[in-house]
Order: sequence, then C-alpha cells, then structure tokens
Amino acid sequence: MATVEFLAGQFVCHTGDSLLVPVLTNDTYEASAAYLCRHTGFGGSVPPAPSSTSLGRFTNAAAMLRGPAALRRGKPDQRAFQILHAVAIPNYTVWSIVYDLPRGRIHFHTTADRTLRRVDLGDFDFDCARPGRLLDLATHCKGHAAGRFVDYTTELNRALVRGTFAHYRDAKFIELPQPVQEHLAAIPSRCPARPPPREPLVQPASSTRQEECRMQLQRSRSLPKFALAMIYVAYTLAVLSFVYIVAAFRLHDGEGRRSRATP
Repeated sequence: MATVEFLAGQFVCHTGDSLLVPVLTNDTYEASAAYLCRHTGFGGSVPPAPSSTSLGRFTNAAAMLRGPAALRRGKPDQRAFQILHAVAIPNYTVWSIVYDLPRGRIHFHTTADRTLRRVDLGDFDFDCARPGRLLDLATHCKGHAAGRFVDYTTELNRALVRGTFAHYRDAKFIELPQPVQEHLAAIPSRCPARPPPREPLVQPASSTRQEECRMQLQRSRSLPKFALAMIYVAYTLAVLSFVYIVAAFRLHDGEGRRSRATP
C-alpha cells in the first residue's frame, strides 16, 4: 500500500514504515500524519471527534481502521463503505467508490442514489482500436452496471460539463466561462487512446524514411565487423613491424660479427 502525491511539481510517496495509516484526504500526508499523532491511539492525548475538516476526517478514518476487532468484521468492501460514510461531508460528498484491486472490481453509489452498483473490468474490451465507453453515475441501476455503459461522444461529455458547472454556479461555488467549459468538454477527444509501441520500434513516416532507417540499421550492424577488421589489420601491421625490426637487428648483428672476424 502507498499514498501518492504531487507537491510543488515533485512526486511524493509514502509506503512501508513511512505509511503510518493507509488513509489520504485533502491535505498532504505529512500534515495529516502530524495532526493524527496528537490523538489517542497514535501517541497523543486528544480523542478523535466527528469533523468535516480534511484533517479531522483523516483522523476519524485512521481511528476506524485501528478500531476494535469487532468493528473490523465483515466483507472488506462493506467495511470500506462504512468508513467512507462516516467521513462523508453532508451536502458536499457526491459519490463513494471502493476499488477491489484483486478482483478487478469497482463498487460505487452516489449520494442521490444509495443503490450499490459495481463494474467488473473483465466485462470490458480494452483494445485501443475500440471506442471509449462511459457511464453517467446518476444512471439508476442495481448490481452489474457494465451493460449501462454507452460509447463516448463529445456531445455527452459537453452535457456533463455544462450540467456540473451549472450546479456549481447555482451553489455559488464557482462559475466557469463557456469557452473554458468547451475546452474541458473537448479534451478527451483530443487525447485518443494509442496502443503501446510494437515491432518495429521505429515506424518510418515514408518510404524514404524507411530506406534511411534500413541503411542506418545496416551500418550499425556492420560496425562491429568493420571494427574487428581494423583490429586485425592493426595486429598484422604490428607483427610485420616486429618481424622487420628483428630481421634488421639480426642482419646488423651479423654484419658486425663479420667485420670483427676480418683480419
């Protein structure tokens, strides 16, 4: 287990001994852990209390994870929802989602519709050549929700973006200009899914580029042979030079001996 954060452009991860509890809310993990240590059960003396603040929700979730064994009974997904419900913020929490990673399953419900639904990833074809699929979380259904997914379109996403920010505007939370909403609605269409690169790793853009790549590949393959040939030539020249030096020395030595033997 780990928490992953991007703070001031830096990747921050807590895992192993640095992961005090596997919880994360809307403050940094470092600030949340420091606040948690003030409370009973975590080295402090302040008892956890109901709170809608990020640090308070972090503390309450951590306390529920460390609670008595009787409180930890039941299926893991049911226990996860109990914790999410306990730390939900009234009038702000819109949905609750539990990811069952070993099973590849997602459980969820919304605040407006508490009917529990789930999605099995095995029900989907993740071929990048197929169109994207989407499900409006406000769609009412029960149990398996895979059959309620529809093909993604920019029009559907535009309706979602406009409806969301209309709600935010009416709640006096934020008002976003229409051009910005249009930009957000079109982002998925500008980022199509692409399959991972396969053979060949370099795909030439034209026949000319293909020929250049082929010649470059041939040169890279011929380089070791060329290097070996140069080493062989250098070795041969070194041997011949050594033989020439030895022969010249012996010839010079023989002439010296003959000159010394002449009366």
